[in-house]
Amino acid sequence: MYKNIIKKKNIHLGYKWIGLLLFTIILFIYYYGIALKMNMNSDAASILLQAQEIANGNILLRDWFLSTGAYITTDLLFYAIAIKLFGFSSNVIYIVSALFYTLLVAVCVLFSLKRQKGISYLSAFYTFTLIGVPSFFLSSMIFTGPLHVSSLLYIITALFIWESAKNAYLKYGLLYFLVTLTLIADPFATWFFVLPFCLVCLYKLIVNRSELYSFVTIVAAYISSKLVLIAINFNIPSIGHVRFLEITEIKKNISLLVQGYLELYQANFFGEFVSPISTFILMISLSVLFFVGWIIFKSIRQFKVTEYTTFEMFLLCAIAINTLEYFLSNMPVDIWTTRYLVPSYIYIALYVGMYIPSRLLRNGLSKIVLSIMICYSLFSLQKIDFSKNNSVYIEVADLLSDIGAKNGYGAYWHSSIITMESKGDVKVRPVIFNESMTPYNWLSKSTWYDEESHFLIFDDTNWGNINLETATSTFGKPDEVYKVNNLNILYWKEDITIKLSKK
Repeated sequence: MYKNIIKKKNIHLGYKWIGLLLFTIILFIYYYGIALKMNMNSDAASILLQAQEIANGNILLRDWFLSTGAYITTDLLFYAIAIKLFGFSSNVIYIVSALFYTLLVAVCVLFSLKRQKGISYLSAFYTFTLIGVPSFFLSSMIFTGPLHVSSLLYIITALFIWESAKNAYLKYGLLYFLVTLTLIADPFATWFFVLPFCLVCLYKLIVNRSELYSFVTIVAAYISSKLVLIAINFNIPSIGHVRFLEITEIKKNISLLVQGYLELYQANFFGEFVSPISTFILMISLSVLFFVGWIIFKSIRQFKVTEYTTFEMFLLCAIAINTLEYFLSNMPVDIWTTRYLVPSYIYIALYVGMYIPSRLLRNGLSKIVLSIMICYSLFSLQKIDFSKNNSVYIEVADLLSDIGAKNGYGAYWHSSIITMESKGDVKVRPVIFNESMTPYNWLSKSTWYDEESHFLIFDDTNWGNINLETATSTFGKPDEVYKVNNLNILYWKEDITIKLSKK
């Protein structure tokens, strides 16, 4: 009898894991379909070129100028593996970014699903509703290259193990390992994880002398990551002078902060035309945004250490710090800097799912919120067709290939993207003009500029002071001039490499 009960229980558990696996596969297919609609840029293309170098054996990226994040232990590793499996193309970015977000959503849902008192499907549903069906705005960032999604995946996986593991070696060992890998790849994790987590641990140490091992583990991981970066000797540039906002920037920062959260929750009604259907959808999205805002505000206001676990305290602290550091700094530049708010967006989904259904939602209110959440997720669905968007850069690459121009230079935003879209058949290297035309030492490789080159690409925005005047003064009058959409292509029959200043 007991054997039959155990057998039935194991079969039931097996069905649950199969269901979770199928759910994850469906999510990946959906995210991959969304990713294919997104337009790529040179930031993502440059990361893919780095991954190609790793796949070809340059594991430590020698001769490369990196961005402020190395990404070598997160995104680059998986891009390199994908290049080996699928070849070098933009499809690698779509596949890996879709995979990362799929796994992130799955881990967050599993985190919410598994409660201390059993399984809570309602908690998992709330978490999934808030992050599982991303807006087009969020999709345009998370599916076009590294955007801290892999870092959040590592961190939340580490926290899940830290929360649930019974074995101390497993609990703190994996926490140390995954956090170290994250910090090597992404220094922004210092702000959205290390700082709030250490503050909460210090608070716990003062109040009831707990979480000493957790605090020591994170400090050790932080120090280890710095030592590894020193040993590897990556050429990582400074992020620049991060400072507090000036008084004159308050209005701009408030505007970008509000607009950022509205866009993340698909609730930006400013400037939208009023119609019954679109207005109703906006009201649903606004209701969700107001709901999560009310939840966080109420939770912080009613904070009591005897009721809140360390993890719950961490989530609240991390949400507050991530929002405040964005608002109080000079980092808000345009709407795309909303990417710095993505950690709080994920943390909010975890917090609402894990703690709110059993604590604040009762009877009628629970049914109303559940109905709104269902509508919100349905309205958030995007149409997918698995056909990649046409890119002007493919047309440019074809033109250059037809005239026999295989190597040249370009303004940053029109360089590596063409190299990627041509699958390396046409190579465009980024340059900048500052008294003279020089290599642009950002996500580029120094040996690129030794190759024979014959063209220059730029648009009319004058990015990097690259224009017809500076091009002519440096390389002389071009032999041919082409125009593809808004891109200017200057071609010289002679090699222009020798006229490039490399000082």
